[in-house]
Amino acid sequence: MSTPFDSLAERDHDAQGHDASVSTIAALLVPDHPWPAGLSAAGLIQQARRGGVASPRLAALHQLLNRLMETQQPSALCDAAAVDRLLAKRLAFGAREQMLAVPLDGAGRALGIYCLGEGTIQRCSLEPRLLLDVVVDSGASRLILAHNHPSGDPTPSAEDRALSAALRSRLAGVGISLVDHVVIARLGFASALYDGPVQRRGWLCVA
Repeated sequence: MSTPFDSLAERDHDAQGHDASVSTIAALLVPDHPWPAGLSAAGLIQQARRGGVASPRLAALHQLLNRLMETQQPSALCDAAAVDRLLAKRLAFGAREQMLAVPLDGAGRALGIYCLGEGTIQRCSLEPRLLLDVVVDSGASRLILAHNHPSGDPTPSAEDRALSAALRSRLAGVGISLVDHVVIARLGFASALYDGPVQRRGWLCVA
C-alpha cells in the first residue's frame, strides 16, 4: 500500500532540486486537507493546530512540528529591517512592482508570504478582498504588507503612505492590525506606514 511518504520519495528530485514549497510538501503528507499556497513553517503549524480538532492526522502533524520547532524558532518580524531580511531577495531586484502580504502569529512570526498582485514598473494595484482572504485563510489577526520599487529608490510615495493609512483604518474596523507596510528596493527599504527614513543595507548583492 502506498503512503504519502512514498509519493514524497518519488518527488525527491522536485523537493531538492526545485525547492518544493511548504504547501506542496504538506499536501503530500495530508492530501485531504485544503492547504493554502504560500505557507511558511509557522503557518503550517497553525493550520495543523486548527485542523487537528477534527483530524487525528493533523493533530499528530501539529505535535510533530511543535517538537521539531522547539529547537529552532523562526525570527519575529519586529521591525522594517527584519521584513527586509525576509523579503529583499524576492523584491529588491524585481522588474515590476509586486505587493506581498505576510500574516503573523501571536509571536510576530510569518505564517506565510502571499502575492496580492503584480503590476507595471511604476504601479501595482491592491484588491482588498484578496488581502482579507489571506488573513482569513491564515487565521491571523495581524499582518505586514511589502512591495518593491523597481526604480531602486525605496522612498515611499504619497500614494504609498495614503494606501497604508487607509488600509490600517479599514482593517482595524474588522479587528485586523496592519503592523507595517515596507517599501523594498535595490538601495534599501523604508516604512510607508510610519513614514520612516530610508535605511541602507550592506548584505544584499546580485549573484
